[in-house]
Order: sequence, then structure tokens, then C-alpha cells
Amino acid sequence: MALVLISVAAPVWANHVAHTGPEEIHITDKVEVDGKRVAVVAEDGQPIGPTWEGRFFLGADSKGRDVMVRLLYGGRNSLLIGMAAALATIALGIGLGLLSGYAGGLVDGAISAGVDVLWAFPGILLGISVGAALTAGGLDLGPLEIASGSLLIPVLVITIGAVPYVVRPIRAEVRSVREQEFVLAARAVGMRPRQIMAREILPNVSSTLLVLFPVIVGNAIQLEAALSFLGVGVQPPDPSWGNLIDEGSERLTTAPHLAVAAGMLVVLTVLTLNMLGDGVRRGFDPHARRRSYLKQT
Repeated sequence: MALVLISVAAPVWANHVAHTGPEEIHITDKVEVDGKRVAVVAEDGQPIGPTWEGRFFLGADSKGRDVMVRLLYGGRNSLLIGMAAALATIALGIGLGLLSGYAGGLVDGAISAGVDVLWAFPGILLGISVGAALTAGGLDLGPLEIASGSLLIPVLVITIGAVPYVVRPIRAEVRSVREQEFVLAARAVGMRPRQIMAREILPNVSSTLLVLFPVIVGNAIQLEAALSFLGVGVQPPDPSWGNLIDEGSERLTTAPHLAVAAGMLVVLTVLTLNMLGDGVRRGFDPHARRRSYLKQT
């Protein structure tokens, strides 16, 4: 929660503390450090290190941009992409999982085959392939048009790769629920399949969705960082934790803070979300609570 609040407050830090934006270049500027005026970027190309003050709190990058400001705005983009991709994955996964598990037959076979095809590809390779294609030319499907540098591209790429992780467990849950008495009673009174799936089955699989959501957000942030690091995610000059790590990797020996700060935030965010998902799972799974109690005793 603290990381989310800090990232949301990025404009406050940029406007009232650092007095610069995430894309503003200060190569020729000078800043006062310990009573001395020093160049933001030295003549040899070495950027200023952390000042631990308002301006250039974590120093500057090779183009003279404030690292702290870009880190905060990069967090906004990474968290936004992670949340949007997770919501899109859940929405698409629910629809396909409900339809596949309830309808069965040819519909189930077609959806399961498509999911198996996506499942066969390693997530990072699938993301690189789709991301490279969309980053190069964007997406134009009539009314749906996405520019090549849009943040929607990593959202779409991550959603495509993550959908199988939702469809499979939802399908299994639906198949175990569809023959229970309350579903048979709904059919007997004349409810339509759409109504049965929305009113009777969906509430009974919602706990699985609550468990999956934080884990999917964490995986989406991690995948976004990897794609941006490889150049097929968020495109410069837009910052994200992934491309900040990429930019900092070129100066690991002279300015390691450029990559370390973003890398630590990715690790902390993913670990926190995974722990949250594990806590939610234990809350909804009585067997997990019992195992935890037995371990403590």
C-alpha cells in the first residue's frame, strides 16, 4: 500500500520538491551540493550521484533527468500496467472459464485447445514475440487502434500470456459446481444459461478469483519489467521500473543506484503481492488455516 501511495504522489514530489518532470533534461544545469555548485552531468558524461535533498534526491541519469522523479513516475506506469493487465486477465479468464466449464462439448474443446496453445509457450518468450510485433507497428483492427508507444501494448501482451492461468482453475471450479443441486434447481425453474452462470456459479468461484488477483498483479509487474528491460514494453521517454533498470545497467560500475533503486522496488512489490495472495488463500482455505495452526503448535 505504501508503494502505491508513494507512486500516486509522484506529481507532488515532482512539482513541489524536485521542481522538475520525469522527461525534463538538465544536462547543462548545475545544482548546489554541500555548498558547492556542481554540474548535473559532468563533462565526461558522469551524472551526479544522490544528493539526498529535494532536487536529484537519487541523482541524475546520463541525460540529466531526476532519477527519483522518474522512479516515482515509473512506479505509476508499472503499477497501472500491472493492475490493468490483471483486471483484463480476470475479466477475460472469467468469461472463457465460465463458458468452457458450463457449456462443455465442442465449446469446451475449442477454448481448452486455445488455452493449451498459449500455455505451451513460455510467458517471457510469448511476451517478447507479441510485444516486438506490436511495438514495431502498433495495432490497427478497424475501430480498435493502438499506437506503437502506447501503454496499452504491454497491457495487451501481458493479458494474452496470463489468461491461461485464470481460465484453467475457473473452468475446473465451474465443472465441479454445475451439477450441484442449486444449479439444477435454477435450470428447473427456467433460468437461462447466462443467468445461471452470472447469479449461481460466479459467486461460488469468486474466492478463487480473489486469491488469483494479487498474484496476477505481481506477475504482471514482473513481466512488464522484463519486457521493458528488453525494449518491447514501455517505450522511452515514458519511464517504468523495467526500462529504468535497462538504462541503469549501462552504468552499474559508476552509478549503480540507477538500476538498484528500480530493481529493489520491483522485488518489494512482487514479494508483497505474493504474500498478500498467500494470505488471502489461507483466509479462504480452511485446510490451509488448519495446517498453519498445526505448524504453530
